[in-house]
Amino acid sequence: MSEFAVGDASMAFKWLVEKHNSGKATAITRNWDDEGTRLAALPLMPFEVANALHRRVLRGKLTVRVAAGLNHDLMSLGVTFDATPNFHSRALELTSCLDQGDANNAHYSALTESLRCHIWAAAETSYRTASLDIVNVPWIEEYVAPK
Repeated sequence: MSEFAVGDASMAFKWLVEKHNSGKATAITRNWDDEGTRLAALPLMPFEVANALHRRVLRGKLTVRVAAGLNHDLMSLGVTFDATPNFHSRALELTSCLDQGDANNAHYSALTESLRCHIWAAAETSYRTASLDIVNVPWIEEYVAPK
């Protein structure tokens, strides 16, 4: 079975919409593909990305048609949306242990822990939360493309 890597919703959004570090996000996923690493994400990630796309539509930066097409592109990437039976309970435990204000980012840690893989964080809050609990949490700001 291939190794997994986890990307947060901010990483996925950067694949779709040109933003700061979008090039790095794309390079990271190309590297995963070259290594045979499969992408896993939280089951709610598509909802988070759709919401971010919707905010762009409201600001007039995207049309609904373009946003829907980008959302379709995300769903066609072959992402494994995973959550084990104890997933949410573990996220609550991590939230409490890490003294976090909400459980959202601890879910990334719980997924990474259950898959025994690493997470690439594009959102600084995901990075800080995960890095408190998981040793191997690369942050997109630190990415250097392999030569």
